[in-house]
Amino acid sequence: MRKHSFLRSPSLWLLICGVALLACSNVNTSFGFLVFLAGAGAIALAWILLLLHMCKRDDLSQKSKRIWRTVRTVTFTAFALCLALFLVVEGLIIAGAKDAPAEGTRTLIVLGAGIRGTQPSATLRSRLELAEAYLHANPDCVVIVSGGQGRDEQVSEASVMASYLRQRGISSDRIFSEERSHNTRENLLYSQQIMEEHGLSYPVTVASNSFHLFRVRHLAKTLKLPSIGTLGAPLPLRWLVPGTYVREFGSVILMLLRDIF
Repeated sequence: MRKHSFLRSPSLWLLICGVALLACSNVNTSFGFLVFLAGAGAIALAWILLLLHMCKRDDLSQKSKRIWRTVRTVTFTAFALCLALFLVVEGLIIAGAKDAPAEGTRTLIVLGAGIRGTQPSATLRSRLELAEAYLHANPDCVVIVSGGQGRDEQVSEASVMASYLRQRGISSDRIFSEERSHNTRENLLYSQQIMEEHGLSYPVTVASNSFHLFRVRHLAKTLKLPSIGTLGAPLPLRWLVPGTYVREFGSVILMLLRDIF
């Protein structure tokens, strides 16, 4: 009977589903990250149901009940603290998602994102469309397209970005490519080196998606770069928003941890 009851336990099947979803997830893509979140949520819910069940069992000793109740209290406290941290950080990300281009910008830096073969992803295309409009409106401004080649990419992101802008009327002599970076910190650091090598002028404005701008400004301060402006493109697909903002929360936490340690 106990075995039969165990196999019918919602916690067990939630755990199995959660593990299966985690195994199928890919945190490097927006959809894959949503799958990861679903798997993590299923495992967390399985743990909560197990705790609630164990705390209600009448066949346990008082000592065992106290242990399970303590574990329940610690778990719920940890969840509450994580939720509070999540809300604070997401508040900073949302508050920082605003356009503030530097007055008289001479150099625009466009940060890379994923590519599909030799074409920009939807997210990267939104950044490039923003950059294209800005460059046409500011003909004295040059642009650095920044992004290296990922493990699953055929070419560098910068090469795809440069080709996209050239095809839309931006002169090649206004485009500089930074092809070594693999994260936002390197985007900014290596782009600064490109500026020094080619004698490009400040002020600088960085173009990315809006959710990314809080981290861009913080990293610029950490790297002691001159004051920069920001331009934020909206996410092209609404279903990308939940996974993107949760993933950005993780990126911000990692950034702050690196600052501390």
